[in-house]
Amino acid sequence: MRRPLSALALLVTIPLLGVIPTATADAAPAAKRTVAKAGSYVGNFYTSKGKRLEQFTFKVNKKGTKLNKFRALVNVTCGSYPVSVATHPLSFSGVKIKQNGSFKRTWNPAGADGKVTIKGSFKGKKLRTGTLDYRAGVCVRTAQLKATRR
Repeated sequence: MRRPLSALALLVTIPLLGVIPTATADAAPAAKRTVAKAGSYVGNFYTSKGKRLEQFTFKVNKKGTKLNKFRALVNVTCGSYPVSVATHPLSFSGVKIKQNGSFKRTWNPAGADGKVTIKGSFKGKKLRTGTLDYRAGVCVRTAQLKATRR
């Protein structure tokens, strides 16, 4: 007849067998990845008061993880007095969209000292919030962005 093993005997025997007891814990479900829907988007720049301005377009890849082919012609205010308005092209590709749906792209425009920053965040089929900060030489522009999938 076999005797049942005591608790002390189990603690000594288990490491010898190479089995390490582990506590079972309920694993938290993985966070759902929020990325943009794939496709072509069209949107507008807006003033802080909500006035619609220039149009822009871009594409999101099939996985919804990269913003590509952003294209826009932006009117910027240049100089001090008299104030002049010039049209500057904006274009870029290959911006990574983070897991929470946000993106940010900053670069120095060709031929001018300064920087351009575009950032925003997606929710499903919409670019729900975004901003443009354009400062190149003596030219300045700030605007809000909104876009929807075509």
